[in-house]
Amino acid sequence: MAADSQSEFDQTLLQAADGGPAALERFFIEFLSHKFTVPLRHQKEQLSYTPSYPNDLVSVLGVQDKERVIVPSFSQPQFLDEWIGIALESRSYTGEALLKLIPDGWWLCINPGQEIEKELSPWEISRLKAGILNDPDTMAELVAEQAEVFKAEQTNFRELAQQELSELRAKLMQTAKTEAKIESLTLTCAEQTTDSGNPELTYHLGVCLAACSEEMARRIKEKLENLCHQNMIGAERVKVILIPASRHSRSIASASIGVKPFYMR
Repeated sequence: MAADSQSEFDQTLLQAADGGPAALERFFIEFLSHKFTVPLRHQKEQLSYTPSYPNDLVSVLGVQDKERVIVPSFSQPQFLDEWIGIALESRSYTGEALLKLIPDGWWLCINPGQEIEKELSPWEISRLKAGILNDPDTMAELVAEQAEVFKAEQTNFRELAQQELSELRAKLMQTAKTEAKIESLTLTCAEQTTDSGNPELTYHLGVCLAACSEEMARRIKEKLENLCHQNMIGAERVKVILIPASRHSRSIASASIGVKPFYMR
């Protein structure tokens, strides 16, 4: 994407890719008013990777990407042509209007195929729908989530050795068996370098949950955090990351790529 072809929104998107809070906040604000080119569901030609649409009223194109469905959108019309190489029926929507057209549980991808693209998870979409312009708490929550995405992408994750934290894993498995909403547990080691150049290790406990209330998810997280802290030296060494059905995000997925869960219901 040539610099002289960048719109103001594209520049904001580029700056937000670095994970800075101010740039992320500006991205979410500009997203709502920017007009996107969005391919439509009904096309003259049969397309591949067609998902199961929840109802006949869904008008935007969905693309099946393994277990999830993505709605592609483009900040500039020519990006759509570059993405698929054939002419597609499309319409222009503001970000705010587009959010209302995306079915629950679907993802949004901005500028797929471009050098800089950005995904919004179902949870992030739900937060944006709830309103951010007059809700500082929701905006702070969204910015924090995206900052986690950026941090995870800069972190090296490794699978634990066979005997590493074996006692803790055994206790976590026992606890998981008593919580019907816990579907699986994954434990990885995150290796980062501090500003002073020293290596820093933390463990990430990924907890995949079945659909449940926020209150229940919070209770389960606190229970697992207490268990980890009781069995580890240094409470900050274990980070419990919930993966509710409504909030799958790249920051969570990054910690578990290629790692087999040590517990599955």
